[in-house]
Amino acid sequence: MENLDEIVCTCLGVTGKMIKDAVDAGAGTVEEVQDATGAGTICGSCLDEVSRLVDIFVSERSK
Repeated sequence: MENLDEIVCTCLGVTGKMIKDAVDAGAGTVEEVQDATGAGTICGSCLDEVSRLVDIFVSERSK
């Protein structure tokens, strides 16, 4: 994702930056990011993208 300001979850207006912030604050799973941001908890259509971003941000965090 080039633009972290891009909305990933349209239902709740969650951006890539909000997901990154949740991971930076300690979330390490999609479920923990959902608890922190609400992303993917309404219609679920963004869950693939949320999962992809969580994987990227968690791997970046461990470097």
